[in-house]
Amino acid sequence: MPAETPFRPPRSPAAMVVHAQVMIADTQRAMGLFGGRSPAEVKSAFESLTSELSSGVPANDPTRYMAHDSPGGRLRGLFLSLCPRDLDLSAANNALGAFPAHEAMDCLFDEARTKKFLSGVRSAVVRLRERTSAPLHVVDAGCGPIPIMAIQAAWSDPNLHVTAIELNPLSVAIARSIVSALELDNRITIIEANAITHKPKAPIDLLVSETISAGLLNEPVVQVMSNLSQYLSAHGEIVPHKIDLHLGVFPTSQFFKPTAYLPYAGGSPLLSPSERARVTWDATMPLTMIESILPLTSADSDSVACAWLTVHLGDGEPLGINESLITTPTFINHLTKAKQIEPLILDQVKDGTRIPICGEPGGPFIIGVRPN
Repeated sequence: MPAETPFRPPRSPAAMVVHAQVMIADTQRAMGLFGGRSPAEVKSAFESLTSELSSGVPANDPTRYMAHDSPGGRLRGLFLSLCPRDLDLSAANNALGAFPAHEAMDCLFDEARTKKFLSGVRSAVVRLRERTSAPLHVVDAGCGPIPIMAIQAAWSDPNLHVTAIELNPLSVAIARSIVSALELDNRITIIEANAITHKPKAPIDLLVSETISAGLLNEPVVQVMSNLSQYLSAHGEIVPHKIDLHLGVFPTSQFFKPTAYLPYAGGSPLLSPSERARVTWDATMPLTMIESILPLTSADSDSVACAWLTVHLGDGEPLGINESLITTPTFINHLTKAKQIEPLILDQVKDGTRIPICGEPGGPFIIGVRPN
C-alpha cells in the first residue's frame, strides 16, 4: 500500500496563522481548558464562558485581552478546537471587501461586544417566539470564521433556521467545519455571498450583523442593513436596531497624553469627549451620507474633534462609549492645504462657530471644515 501523505500546513501567511490557532486550540482542549468536544459539551462550555465575558472594558487589566486563557480567548479556542487538524485552508483570504479570517477570529477578544450581541440575539429570539409558533428564519450577515451569532440563535430555539452570509472564502471553510462539528448542518447554512447584494430566499424574522467599526467607518453595516432589511417579515427584528453617532470634542491634553489604552493589539486611547451633536441611524432606513453641524463655543478651544458610537441591541443595555473597539472615539479629520488628511485640532474657537461634518458610511474618514 502507498505510504500516507503527511499533512503539510498551508503556505499563505494568513492560512498559516489560522492553522497555528487551530493547533493551539486543539492542544488547549486536550488539556481540558474549555471542556470536551461533543456538541452537548461544547454548548455547556459556551454557556459557562459567555457568563464570564466582561460587560465593559477593564482598561487597567491588559492581561485579560489577547490572552489565550482569557474568557474571550477560551471562547475562540473552544470553537477553533472543533476544526479538524487537516482542514483545507487553501481558500482565498483576500476577497474584495472581505474581512481577513485571522483578524475576524480575534473579534471574540472584544468581550463586551460579544456578550451584548449574544444577549441581544437571544432576547430577540425569545420575543419573536412570543409572537409566533411558526419556524423562524434568522440571517447572520458577515458571520466570519466563527459564526457565533448563528450558533447562539440555533441553540436559543429548536424551531428556526439560520442563513449565515460570509464573503471571505477562507472564513466560509472554517465556519462550515465548526457548524458540522456541532451537528448543526441542518439548522445553519453558511453561504459564500456578499450581504450588500444578497437576496434571501425567504422573509427574515431576525437580521443580525456585526459588520461595524468605530465611527460607522470602514465596515459596511449600513449598506448590509439597507439591502437585507427590505426582506424583513411583518414581525421581524434587527440586531442592532439603531446606532447613535455622537460628534464632539476632547481636550488636546488627552490627544497627546491619553489616560489609558484599550488593551488590544494596536491599542486605542480611552478618551472622554463632550458631545456637541448626534446623528441617529435606524437600521431599517437608508443612510447614504453622514451629515451634521458641529456647534462650538470658545470653551472648545484647545480640543480635537471626534466621533463615537452607541450601538442599540434590543431591549438590553446598549454598547456604549469605550466598552468596545467599535465604540471608542475616532477622529473627525480635515483636509490640509497640502492635501493631507489630519485630525481636526481646534486651536482658538470663537463663540457661535459651526463646522459642517460629512462622511460616507463605511468610508475611511469623517471630514470637517477647519474654522478660519
